[in-house]
Amino acid sequence: MTFFRVLTVLSLLFHVPVLSAESPRNVGFYYGHESPIGPLFAYDWLVLQPDQATDARLSLLSRGGTAPLAYVAVDEIAKSHALFPQVDPAWIVGRNKAWGSVILDIRKPEVRRFLVDKRVVPALTRGFEGVFLDTLDSHLMVEAGKVDALSFAQAQADLIADIRDRYPEAVMIINRGFHLPVRALDQVDALAFESYFEGFDPESGRYRPVPEEHREWLDARIAEWSARYPEKPVIVIDYTATPQLAQKTAHRLRDRGLLPVVSNQALDRLGPTSPETIRRQVLVLHDLPPQQADQSQAHSRLGVVLEYLGFVPVYRSALEPPLSEPVLDRYHGVVVWWEAGTAHSRLCQWLGNSVQDQLPLVLMGLMPAAPACQRLVSGQRMRVPEGMLQVSALQETVGRFEGSRLPARVPLAMPPAMDTYEPWILIEDKNARSYSPVFIRPEGGVALSPFLFEPGPDNAAYWLFDPVRFMADALKPESHPGVDATTEAGRRIITAHIDGDGAVSRANLPGTPQAIKVILDKIIRHYPIPHTVSVIEAEVSERGVYPAESREALETTRQIFREPNVEVASHTFSHPFFWRMMEGGEAPTAEQAAYGYATEVPGYEPDLKREIPGSVAFVNELTPDDKAVRVFLWSGDARPGKTALRMVRELGLVNVNGGNTRPLKYDSTLAA
Repeated sequence: MTFFRVLTVLSLLFHVPVLSAESPRNVGFYYGHESPIGPLFAYDWLVLQPDQATDARLSLLSRGGTAPLAYVAVDEIAKSHALFPQVDPAWIVGRNKAWGSVILDIRKPEVRRFLVDKRVVPALTRGFEGVFLDTLDSHLMVEAGKVDALSFAQAQADLIADIRDRYPEAVMIINRGFHLPVRALDQVDALAFESYFEGFDPESGRYRPVPEEHREWLDARIAEWSARYPEKPVIVIDYTATPQLAQKTAHRLRDRGLLPVVSNQALDRLGPTSPETIRRQVLVLHDLPPQQADQSQAHSRLGVVLEYLGFVPVYRSALEPPLSEPVLDRYHGVVVWWEAGTAHSRLCQWLGNSVQDQLPLVLMGLMPAAPACQRLVSGQRMRVPEGMLQVSALQETVGRFEGSRLPARVPLAMPPAMDTYEPWILIEDKNARSYSPVFIRPEGGVALSPFLFEPGPDNAAYWLFDPVRFMADALKPESHPGVDATTEAGRRIITAHIDGDGAVSRANLPGTPQAIKVILDKIIRHYPIPHTVSVIEAEVSERGVYPAESREALETTRQIFREPNVEVASHTFSHPFFWRMMEGGEAPTAEQAAYGYATEVPGYEPDLKREIPGSVAFVNELTPDDKAVRVFLWSGDARPGKTALRMVRELGLVNVNGGNTRPLKYDSTLAA
């Protein structure tokens, strides 16, 4: 009998969890808010703090195949939590000073109702697909929990049963919970615990390896769980000071059949995944106000270059506070493009501490005079070149790409030429001092004004070198694909979208048909390519500004929407010219508003609800049963504010339009 007992214990201790086909491959815990959404799609389950996650992020994660799970503390609530004022003092049985929280008496039905009604239900109503139940053993820190541990465990089991009854499809993960009765364990989807190989001590504030004896106890608990629930994953949350150690720790955990979550103590560093996530996001900093990002050179000139190389630009204003979360885990590199040239000492200090020599760093534009910024460019003193310059093009595309005239004088400080750099442009002043305003170096690159563009008429600008080649050399892309938006399956894509402006205008053709009829007969039916077609409600509606033209226009609109190669869109109710003004933004100048603020509809002032959901509802009345509006085409300046964008997103529509395309010289490679 003893022999068989020994065999049974050994089999439990050496049992390796086996993940089923439905088990997640990657689980993430992210308690921050600064990460772009792209890297988060690497996780099948992603635990988030509800107050750090926007509804838009939850919706996008779900649509992308990542299940967002809400963090819910069971035995504790932090004093800083928004719900803490609603906690009845009679519910409190103790305090956790290390985390600044109080311990709740979950044995009380009103505490369990509070947790479900105030934390679980709101989270799952917002779009979370499950919960991570934490602090299940905090009651053991206080006398009441030690004396009556069984009642606490049964109460926690009642809480889990209530959640499962209300949300049978929700994912439920418990942290530790080894003490819970089987009826509770049966209803959860995964077991998690912290600190298997690497941990963090909140009292000392230090990361530390976990002692072997602690791991032995955990091994026994893992074996018991895996023997009873071989199809349910075991998630291990370890803490390391560096991403490098995190990667090694994650490999060790996977080798033991465990799902790794390895982050920093704040859980705002993204953990390693398998396969490893390729970082394609590039942080792009500009020095215009945040609401003017679309007007920055970084966006208008550089965005297409980065996207061509397969990167995803993430724009941020340098006028905002520097990021507080890690960047090495989510960005391939950082690009800074200064236009105003004002001092940015705080930003440059952050770049020097958090980015330089750790990620590729590219500096462009009008370099600020702040010493911290100039140290990023060169370790040597920068000077203003004197007199006429001798300019040498040392890279084959310099002066041969779009522009050809290089500056002969420079009134700005330039970095001295250095042997450790690869200069693309070398200049020498009258004192025989050599400078390099454009160069590549192992940790990135520098391209300073005025050696970026040759100015042209009407604010045109022609690149003085190949920006694609420059960014490729500076950022050193990994072997990730660059998406070519013009090609699919080896064939060129051509699509067209029609805003619908002037639909009721009469064409200078026999019979003077409406313009919308000409579009149907001579474009949509003549060219069998995909067309996205919209109308302006106030132009075609019988209650609009052209009631006499409405009946004919509406009939043609219905015919267009029935065409098999037409995707239906709305182009607003009254075609607003200045979107942000409707959200309290700056009003246009008199010159900008020479044509007014929108189509003049008697008695109507542009209103977002009428322009967006109102116009979409109108257009949907014109579509056949098997079609509905799928696209919203912005009008006017095509610069919607946050509220307008949220309205479109909540309608489930994609949105298009913005900016202007200007063809450059006939032999240009890029369009701006």
